[in-house]
Amino acid sequence: MTVARTDRQKCNRAFAAEFLAPAQWIRERIDGTQVSPDEMDDWAQELGVSTVVVGHQIENHRLADVAGF
Repeated sequence: MTVARTDRQKCNRAFAAEFLAPAQWIRERIDGTQVSPDEMDDWAQELGVSTVVVGHQIENHRLADVAGF
């Protein structure tokens, strides 16, 4: 990921993250209040994205705490 320089860039990245790793899709798979790195890896592989994208979605939407993220 790149460093955000403009509001438009931030918006474009947020749109892309939601398109590639929908927060609702992730929310439906979370069981509890904490997510493990292994769970994030599995979901990222299923979605075809980086684990970082999944982690950011979880953090940005406050879906759960991520161990070690």
